[in-house]
Amino acid sequence: MDIINYSFVKAYRDISRAQTFYEKTNNQEKQAICQIHLALLYEGIGLWEEAHENLKKARSALKQLSPIVKYRYYYANVVYLLEHCKNYAEAGRVMKYAIANDHCISNKVFLLTDLSNLAEIYIKQGKIKEASKILNSLDKQVNNFFHTQLLYCRLLIAKQYSRPDSIYNIAQKCLKQSVRFRQLNIQVEALQAIIHIDSIRQDYRSFINHFTQYYNMRDSLNGAMATSKIKQIQEKAKIESEKLKVYEEIKRQRMLLPLIVVVALFVVCVALLIYYRTKQRKRIVELEAKELSDKLRYTELEKELSKLKMQIEKKKLIKSQQENISMSLQLAMLSDPKEKKRMQFFNEQFQFMDNDFCQRLEKQYPTITKAEKRLVYLIKIGLDGHKIMSILNISGSGFYKLRYRLRKRLGLNNEDLEKYIQHLK
Repeated sequence: MDIINYSFVKAYRDISRAQTFYEKTNNQEKQAICQIHLALLYEGIGLWEEAHENLKKARSALKQLSPIVKYRYYYANVVYLLEHCKNYAEAGRVMKYAIANDHCISNKVFLLTDLSNLAEIYIKQGKIKEASKILNSLDKQVNNFFHTQLLYCRLLIAKQYSRPDSIYNIAQKCLKQSVRFRQLNIQVEALQAIIHIDSIRQDYRSFINHFTQYYNMRDSLNGAMATSKIKQIQEKAKIESEKLKVYEEIKRQRMLLPLIVVVALFVVCVALLIYYRTKQRKRIVELEAKELSDKLRYTELEKELSKLKMQIEKKKLIKSQQENISMSLQLAMLSDPKEKKRMQFFNEQFQFMDNDFCQRLEKQYPTITKAEKRLVYLIKIGLDGHKIMSILNISGSGFYKLRYRLRKRLGLNNEDLEKYIQHLK
């Protein structure tokens, strides 16, 4: 990150742009992340009030954040409370939340750092027992780098108990470790403690050597701090300038907003006008198509109706012919009982039978015989069995045999023969 590389201005610019974007999309979680990073940035250049404002804003979305982001929030909060407010009690409370969060992350480095920092806070509050308990639990867990911090904490405890030998021994170890890892602030603290013990012991040779070392170290530390302070002031000025640019950009955007709204409304109105015109034209085309479809449908219905009328008239005519033939046959049977004349008359009447019906019957049943067709015809015109036997001049057994052959021909099993023939078209 640019903050880690001390490119504060670039980091501020990138974070501000990201925050503006997430505000527009109403993404509260991402806004909170940006606010935490801004707080860390402001703390790095000494803008404590701005850092505090961003931390307060981020607190509302804290539950939504991931454990690693929560760690940054707690870190920034503790830095603000210790460096600016000197509020050790509140810093200790926040540090406990950070330690609970470290267990969720399962990050040993974070956990050891926060525990050692909590021990230091307890010492500055005067809670020596609580601090010692933490330090004893960490002795077997930490590496050499963290061991320096533990030695520093034990040095602070020894100072509070005013034990010269203990202070001197711990300060020597602390100095050795801090030199190894170039921790200047701890080196200065250790040298101060050693010089103090040298003066008590009246060991002037050691006092001069340690004081010279302390003086050089303090100058280096003060120089580094001065350089850092100058860098902070420069970065602060750059960020203030960047803020002004951002505010000017926001102001310019606000001035452009009414114009953008007017243009957007105009575009929307034009789009709506085009939409409604297109919709109206489409509706007209649909109505014309429907009208044409209705006309075609009406023409088809008229044709269908005419066809049905013709079929009905034809059926009426056929039925009338069948009734006339049936009546004529019955009259012929009464007036002329002789077989030859009766059969001659029947054959003449059979010619009047519906030719279409005969053709369909022959097409459907190609193997049907003439006798079977006559039987179908007589059943079709509604004659009963006795009249049919009389007309065909056959006995009852002959009639039933003919019926049986006809049923086989028509492929009937249990169906009623008369009903089947009546439904033939």
